[in-house]
Amino acid sequence: MARPRSDDYDEKRQNIIDESSKLFATVGFGTASISMIASKCGISKALIYHYYKDKTQILFDMLKNHVDELNHLISEALEKDLNPEEKLKFVTSLLMDIYMRTRDRHIVLMNEIHSLAPDEQEYLKKSQGEMIHGFSELIADLHGSKYLKSAGTKTAVGMMLLGSLNWTYTWFREGGAMSAEQYAEVLSEIFLSGIQSKKLAQLTRNGSKASGAKTK
Repeated sequence: MARPRSDDYDEKRQNIIDESSKLFATVGFGTASISMIASKCGISKALIYHYYKDKTQILFDMLKNHVDELNHLISEALEKDLNPEEKLKFVTSLLMDIYMRTRDRHIVLMNEIHSLAPDEQEYLKKSQGEMIHGFSELIADLHGSKYLKSAGTKTAVGMMLLGSLNWTYTWFREGGAMSAEQYAEVLSEIFLSGIQSKKLAQLTRNGSKASGAKTK
């Protein structure tokens, strides 16, 4: 007879995902074990297996939830009643905020997707592709150029902006001269107006010291 679900089933499952994301991001998926995950969660190995059959299932559930949330939030943002420039600034700020809140999961997504089965990798890549497509369409709306509206070019430019956000996990740290919000503003301004934009001086003046960017 199957063990009945407890009232806090979803909460405990989420805790396993949260603790596993920290572990996978720190020691790597290959090094992490079910015993290590159980220890982090403060529960037994047997209880882990009540929720997941193995650590690969934990990894896929974690990354699927992360990518699906990103896609959902970005889709909602792109549907907002804003002009293309305002929309780009809003989406850039939103993504930076998400990446700061889910840094561990983003590190795992960048480094461990190859540890999944081909069909699971395909799901995540397809979902990411949908987000890139939405970004690319927004990029095309920002400029009337026929060249920029071509499929290959708008995708490349969209990836250029996303790359500036995706890889912040490798160097961005709290405690520096630039806050995450300010970084998003500066990135948007450079992207929209170029490095010679006079507004950059205004955006970078008196930067917050509360949280920000430090290079390793």
